[in-house]
Amino acid sequence: MKAILQLRITKWYFKLTYIVVAYLVGLGLHIALKSADGLHVIMSIVDFLVTLAQFLLGARLFRGRGEPVEPPRAWWRMTAWAPLSRVLSIYFVLVALIAPINLLQAAFGDHLAVASVGPTKIAEFISDGLSNATLAFLYVNSAIRLRKVRKPVREQGFPSYVSAK
Repeated sequence: MKAILQLRITKWYFKLTYIVVAYLVGLGLHIALKSADGLHVIMSIVDFLVTLAQFLLGARLFRGRGEPVEPPRAWWRMTAWAPLSRVLSIYFVLVALIAPINLLQAAFGDHLAVASVGPTKIAEFISDGLSNATLAFLYVNSAIRLRKVRKPVREQGFPSYVSAK
């Protein structure tokens, strides 16, 4: 595991490859767990842990332009730049709100929501909501800390980021 954490992904096409492979692995695991007809709560917990591990591993391996490559990232840092952390946090907040909204709609009798929420789906809704809320928290924390620690500087026409001291 230590060797994996020492890898650094700096090129955009390798980052995209990591994201696609991680998505396909997660999707394959989700389909395999769903077809096993086991306990939905356990399947949801495993799905949540795999998703969280994929994001955390990607955050440790990815490096942005102007970011030091060799040293490990700080534990709280999810991206190289505060604006990217902010955009991803907004996305995950919005996606995390889908599950409770769908459950509330089902509770108040919306026919489409009732059809999509069955006894086995409740565990999935809760797991997805918690997973996205956790990722939203991590990206919000990263955006706030990056905004305080780093300030943008322009060099040779390209945006670069250096530590503010």
